[in-house]
Amino acid sequence: MGSDQIIEILSLAAYRLLPIAGLVLLIYLIILLKNIIDAIKTLNNTLKTTDEQIRKLDKPLETVQDLSETVDKIHDASKGAIGKGINIMKDGLDAMKDKLQKKKDVDEVVIVEEVVDNEKK
Repeated sequence: MGSDQIIEILSLAAYRLLPIAGLVLLIYLIILLKNIIDAIKTLNNTLKTTDEQIRKLDKPLETVQDLSETVDKIHDASKGAIGKGINIMKDGLDAMKDKLQKKKDVDEVVIVEEVVDNEKK
């Protein structure tokens, strides 16, 4: 067997096998594309379901947000009320302190006058 005969046999085998290999490759590509299309359809359905579930959560999230805003308003109002209450109490204590100081000053003046009167006698 010469090299020419081997080349001729290989050429004949390639001539017959290449179309078969091409057909197998084409079938494989078709199956691959079909699987990719099915995966995309499944992904699309999954995304639709996820979108629906997220939309169902919108209402409770709005409720939580409204509740949070209400709590913030109550907190601000109570902080303001406590501040005003402290200021009113401070003003009352200052007024009471002033009255006690005046009474103390008056009592001291009376005591001093009595001492002076007693010394004059």
